[in-house]
Amino acid sequence: MTRCLSVNKPRRHQTDLKAASICPASWDVTDGRRTEAAARGTAVHEFVERYNVHRAKVGRRTDVEYGRELISQILSEYGHMRPEIQEEIHMLCQGVIDTHLLNIETFYGSEETFKAELASIVLTGRLDELHISEDAAEIIDTKSNHVIPSNGKVAEDFQLRTYGFLVATKFPQLQEVKGTIYLPRYGVYRSAIWERDELMRWGEHLSRLTDSLENGGQKESVPNPLCQYCAASLPGGGCKAWAKTYGLESVVRSESEAQEAAKQIFALEQRLKVRRSVLQSYCKDNGKVDAGGRRFGYFESESYKVNTAVLEDALLNTDLDPYDYLSVSAADLKKLRRALGKEADAVIADISEKKITTRFSEKAIGTDE
Repeated sequence: MTRCLSVNKPRRHQTDLKAASICPASWDVTDGRRTEAAARGTAVHEFVERYNVHRAKVGRRTDVEYGRELISQILSEYGHMRPEIQEEIHMLCQGVIDTHLLNIETFYGSEETFKAELASIVLTGRLDELHISEDAAEIIDTKSNHVIPSNGKVAEDFQLRTYGFLVATKFPQLQEVKGTIYLPRYGVYRSAIWERDELMRWGEHLSRLTDSLENGGQKESVPNPLCQYCAASLPGGGCKAWAKTYGLESVVRSESEAQEAAKQIFALEQRLKVRRSVLQSYCKDNGKVDAGGRRFGYFESESYKVNTAVLEDALLNTDLDPYDYLSVSAADLKKLRRALGKEADAVIADISEKKITTRFSEKAIGTDE
C-alpha cells in the first residue's frame, strides 16, 4: 500500500535541492523566468519524452521518420530561441535518434514524477526514462554535457542518486538501482549501481539538508556551475554574488576577502565553461582555430591497451575489466619508441591493442599533432 504524503509540507523539485546544496540562497529564488540553458534542456527533454512514449506505444526500439517529424515540432515550439541554440537542440535530438534504442521489454515510462516525504518537504523528481525488471531498476538521464563523466563521477552524481532514492522509495522490492547518464552529443552512456541501503542513507542526508534549508536563517549566495540555470543570474535577478565577479583586489587580506575570491572562482569557471562550449561547437563544424599563439580544436591522441593473459585470468571471477588497468599512454609511447627504435611499433602491436581518442584541447602552434 502506498503511504499518503503530507499535504502540509511544501513540495520542492530535486533540481531546487541540487542547486541549494551548492548555493543555499537559490532555495529562496522565486523568479519564474527560465535561462537560455534551462530552456534548451527543456526542449531536449520534451523531445525525449514524446519520442520514448511513441516508441513504446508502437513497439519499436527506434523510429527515424517519426523522430525527424518530432524534431521539427520541437523547433517550431522553441522558435523564439537564438538560431545557434536551435541548431544545438536539433543536433542533440538527432543524436537521440541515431544512438538510443529503447528497451521496450523493461520500459516503465518517461518524465514520470516520483515523490518522497522528507523531514520538512515533499521531494519530487521527474525521471527522463525509467526501466523496471524484477528486483532492479535503471534510470537513464539525458544530458547535453560537453564533458563525458567517468563511471566514478556518475556514482557521485547528486541528481541521479536522488532519483535512485525516489525510485527505491516507490518500489520496496528493488534491491539495486542503476543510474545512467546518456550524452546524445556523443552517443555515450556512463553508469553506476547503488544498493538499496546506500540509497536509503542518501535519503537521510537529503532529509537533513532540506530541514536546514527550510528552517535556517540567512542563506549564502555562492556562484557555481549551476548558475546558468538559475533565474537569479538573469538581468535584474538580484543575485549580487553572481554580479560581483570582478574587482577584487589582487591581495587577499582577510577571511571574508578570501571567501569572496573563492566565490568568484566558481563564477569565472562557469563563464569559461560557457565560452569553451561555444568554441567547441564552432571547431566541430569548421575545424581548428589559431589565436594567441595557440591552436584550439579537436585532436586525436594515440594510446595502447596491454593484452596480458595473466591479469585477465586473475580477474576472471570479478566484474573488473583487465584492460582498464593496464595502458600505454602517449607519453609512454614516446619513451618506448626512443628505447626500441624502428622495432617499437611492431613490438607494441604484438602485445597491445591500439586506441585512438579525439578530444577538444589546445596546443601551441607548431606542436606535433
